[in-house]
Amino acid sequence: MRRRILLSASNGGGQPGEPMPPLSVLFVSKNDTTQKGIFEKDNWPSASDWTPIGIVVVPGSHRRYGDGTNGVMSLGCLNTDGTMQTTGTKDDLTMIWVYDNSFDTPLTNYTTCNGSNPKGYVQYQANSGSTALSYYTTPNVAYPYTDLTATEHSVITAGCLSDYDGVGNTNILNASTSTYYAAAACKKFKTSGTSAGDWYLPAEGELAYLPSIRYQVNDTISALNTKYGNGSQVGVQLTNNTYWSSSEYAGYGAWYVAMYGGGVVDGNKNYDFCVRAFMRF
Repeated sequence: MRRRILLSASNGGGQPGEPMPPLSVLFVSKNDTTQKGIFEKDNWPSASDWTPIGIVVVPGSHRRYGDGTNGVMSLGCLNTDGTMQTTGTKDDLTMIWVYDNSFDTPLTNYTTCNGSNPKGYVQYQANSGSTALSYYTTPNVAYPYTDLTATEHSVITAGCLSDYDGVGNTNILNASTSTYYAAAACKKFKTSGTSAGDWYLPAEGELAYLPSIRYQVNDTISALNTKYGNGSQVGVQLTNNTYWSSSEYAGYGAWYVAMYGGGVVDGNKNYDFCVRAFMRF
């Protein structure tokens, strides 16, 4: 049984010009891999007993999933075989969304905006000492996410981005794990204490959290590398790249999110973009 050590993860804002607080991190015990916990920076556990496996980017307190769980992002970008990048200084691994012969028609039984929502911007964090800049075009995700009553389904109904069901999206996509590369890589991914199938390709509503906390993510990864890396990295920082979501736009395209400006854009499924895996805990 999973043990939740801390569920009150807080991804707060801070004032312009002040350093952004590090994010909460999901750890697994080295002595008992069934034991996992979310710890805030001041309470990070011993490196001899615990291993970091992900960063909380969608806090359970935001209630996006309707059940109080947290959205946890992998510490690095993925290869197509589901392994994680652990070297280098930037996310430079990319892959296509789907193999070319699958472009003909949109997926069936799939929660998709199908172009019904216009392209837009989520809020973008300009630097590590600032809160997010405001880009209030549709779609958007409010920063610092003060709408704590919105559940996954009410967000979908409200038309905020596309949807938050990255788990369901990935399950549909992985009916053919050799065709949908980005989703397949996430479903193959595993860490100490997690198994293949625990992780998924995030929906765009989940992925859209990242631009406004990008520097918090990077500062957290840097701190994790220092404490837990033992001379080598345990994670790789986000850069000015674009990242695939599991939300389909149409037969030819899917939604992606750009870290460099918060853009939410539909891209051709054979474009090469970065992929980060998510899990819920």
